[in-house]
Parts: sequence; structure tokens; C-alpha cells
Amino acid sequence: MDCIILIVKGFVIGIAKIIPGVSGALLAITLGLYEKAMDAIAHFWKRPKRYLSFLLCLGFGIVLAIIFGSHVIKFLLHFWYLPTMLFFIGLMAGGFPSFYRDISCKTSQKKYIFITLLFFLLVLLLSFRFRSIPEKTLENVSWVWLFFMGLLEMATTIIPGISGTAIFMLLGSYSLMLELFSMLGSISLMGQYLSLYIPFGIGIVLGLFLVAKGMNYLFRRHYYGSHFAILGLSLGSVMVLFIQTLQRNYSVGEILVSLVLLILGYRITRLLPESDHNENFNS
Repeated sequence: MDCIILIVKGFVIGIAKIIPGVSGALLAITLGLYEKAMDAIAHFWKRPKRYLSFLLCLGFGIVLAIIFGSHVIKFLLHFWYLPTMLFFIGLMAGGFPSFYRDISCKTSQKKYIFITLLFFLLVLLLSFRFRSIPEKTLENVSWVWLFFMGLLEMATTIIPGISGTAIFMLLGSYSLMLELFSMLGSISLMGQYLSLYIPFGIGIVLGLFLVAKGMNYLFRRHYYGSHFAILGLSLGSVMVLFIQTLQRNYSVGEILVSLVLLILGYRITRLLPESDHNENFNS
């Protein structure tokens, strides 16, 4: 049963990864999996039996979502943009109460409030600073750029509050990423574009261990500072995403449905049970 819960949570995280502006790592935090995943990746080779089942179940859900979800997300964002975005905003917002409760014992210290505000403003600044560049395609992308995309994909996957899809849109690579993810379900297409997957995959693997070890170090040495920085990044990310989502024209009916889905997403995150791996991951 615990593995099924992890697969479901992994599926939600995987879907979040391919939606513009949504942070998969932020959803991992709100679902109570982030620190456990960082610990498992950073120390996997020290205790492989301890972490294998957790990573397999969670990873299966994420990969499943990326393979099949990329096609669905294309459709939903095209025809139901506002409902889709508000549902995932609700999913992210639903985890804030429990996340804040876990670190609230330090809120009396002004430096942690300052850290939260600093990273909140940083996200707002970056969101208004960057501009889009020409789109990359399967035909004109270089190996170096694909390797960089792999590193960036894993960094934005692991660092909470930073949306990889939003950054790839700014870099003109979002459509390319969707194409790469959507082809994972086809062996023939993967074979046809194998030369693109190799540098991309190398970047992902290298980024996975480097960034995971870095985040694990910060959690162990600067626990509260790291968490309040994440809180600032997360709040800023949701704020920017909400503002950007509202910059379109919508019908009254679409708005009403979207508000219902916003509440539904919030409630789903609040009701999802914690994984039984909590105790297993305590050193």
C-alpha cells in the first residue's frame, strides 16, 4: 500500500514537471517526500537496500506521468489552460500549512523571516527580468545545449520553487522538452533520436547526484535557513504562476470551474497520507 501511495505522489510530481510554471520539487515538499528523496539519492550507494524500494516506487510514478502525461498536458493546456493551472496551484498551496508548521518554531528569529522575504523577492525579480529567445527544435539543437538542458532539468527538478518548464520556455526549449518526453513511449522514435537522448541523459545523471548532494548538505548543515529559503522560493513561484495565469481572457464558466479545481487541488494535497518511509529515513 505504501508503494502505491508513492506511485500516486510520483505521478503528481511528474505531471507537475511538464506544466509551465509548476515546480515538481515544490510538490514533492508539499507531499512530504522531498527530504527523503534527497537523502536517498545522496546516500544511495552507502545503503542501497534501504533506499531502493522508495526510489523505485516514486520514480515509477514520475516516469509514468512524464511518458503519458506529456500528451495529455498538451491537450489540457490548449483547451483548458486556466482549470489545469489552478488545479496545480491548488496542489502546491495545499502543502504550505504543514510545511510551515514543521519549521514555525523558528519564526521568531528575524533572520529566517528575512531569508524568506529575500528569496520571495528574488523569484519575483527573475520572473520579470528574463525574456524569451528563439525556439529550439529537434533539428537545430546541439549536443552541448542538450547536455546543458539535462543539467538544468535535474537542477530545476531538485531545487524547490524553481519551475524547470518556465525556465525552458524562457530559453526557447519547452516545446523541445515536451517532444523528448513524449517520445519516451515509442521505442522507434527513441532509436531515431538516440543521439539527442545521450547528451541529455548524461546531463540528467550528472546533475542528479551533484545537486542532490548539495541540497542534502544544506539540509544537514543549515536546516532552518534552507527551509525558509525554500518557503520564499515556493511562495514566490506560486505568486508568479498565479499572476501569469490570470493574464488571459476567460469566460465566467471557465473561471467558476477553475476555482472549484483550485479548491479540489488544495484539498487533495491536504488529505494525501504521509508515506511510511518517514521513520526509515531517519539517520
